[in-house]
Amino acid sequence: MERLKTGIELTEKIEVIKFFLASTLATGGMPVYATPVLVGHMEQVSQHLAAQYLNKGQNTVGTEVCVKHLKAAKLGEVISITSKLTKIEDRTLHFEIYALNQQEEVIGTSSHTRFVIEEDRFKAKLL
Repeated sequence: MERLKTGIELTEKIEVIKFFLASTLATGGMPVYATPVLVGHMEQVSQHLAAQYLNKGQNTVGTEVCVKHLKAAKLGEVISITSKLTKIEDRTLHFEIYALNQQEEVIGTSSHTRFVIEEDRFKAKLL
């Protein structure tokens, strides 16, 4: 965890497939990129970013998400999601995230918090 530094970022590209549509997930009737999927992808990119810098046996869990879904994306569009680590407070990590469509228009923004855990201790508490 000592290798984590504010300012690091990661961008991942995601193609909008049928499974990601609001009409498929029953979260809305329209064939557009569903907000819950956008949230999940934003969390995923943040987790991937943090994982690159954690010690073996460490991971992160999401604790807070505040999202604005600003623009629709259609089936087949490729979305770029960038997560940036903006603040570290002990084991709490704060991220700012944005998603762009192929025209480089912002379709969503988010602030997100993740907590660094020791995987074995965390799993033991679940039993």
